[in-house]
Amino acid sequence: MDKTVSSDLITEYEPDLPWNRWIREPTAQEPGEERPKAERLHVEIQWPTIEESSRLADSGPSTAISIAYAKRCIRSIANPQVIGIDAVNGEQLVAIRSKGKRKAWQLAINVGSHIFTQSFLTEDEEKN
Repeated sequence: MDKTVSSDLITEYEPDLPWNRWIREPTAQEPGEERPKAERLHVEIQWPTIEESSRLADSGPSTAISIAYAKRCIRSIANPQVIGIDAVNGEQLVAIRSKGKRKAWQLAINVGSHIFTQSFLTEDEEKN
């Protein structure tokens, strides 16, 4: 998915997680079944300011940092039915604590760490 950034620093992001890309993952015997792009889960990220990013980065261990970024920065979630959740934003996503909703936790960590990483890239790293 192409990045589209508005003047409000909002980006669409498609998490690179196996359950988001595949309906059935490929095996040695079968090619698998790829999920159509229109049916994949994607999130709208509202990027934090430099000050907010510094504060969020001080949230503790790396998992806590990822969760803090996801909670604050996921503005909306499209196609959440892919993982069987009703969450529409980061705050609702990180509030999910059910054991059967492990994919919600994976999503929060994936998106939060993406935001954290992208927030601290240097110009040279961005060009590569």
